[in-house]
Amino acid sequence: MEYVAIVIVLLVLQYAWFGFKVGQARVKTETSAPRMDGPEAFMRANRVHQNTGEMLIALIPAMLVFAHYTHALAAAIGGAIFLLSRFWYDSAYRNNPSSRGAAFIIGFAAFAIMAIGGLVGIVMTLM
Repeated sequence: MEYVAIVIVLLVLQYAWFGFKVGQARVKTETSAPRMDGPEAFMRANRVHQNTGEMLIALIPAMLVFAHYTHALAAAIGGAIFLLSRFWYDSAYRNNPSSRGAAFIIGFAAFAIMAIGGLVGIVMTLM
């Protein structure tokens, strides 16, 4: 479980980093708080941060369940794949939002495998 814990901390740090980048975009584009709209550069940074937070709410519990009931190292690898896909997603979204699809799909697939695999692991334990 230590590898899972390391990946979770890295995911949280990545999320904080994306939040920092939203702050940088606010300064650069002169978008004052509490505004959530503004120049496209700000909105792209903000959407990456928001979407990542939305996914983490589902990913982290799925990772923990998968690690406990299925395989901890595989959960850590799945989380690492999600982490890397999010850096790709960030880069793609900032440069050309329509190019973010592949990065999103890879990260979502890592989440889905862990969510479904964790559920299967629980059911198998009950049987």
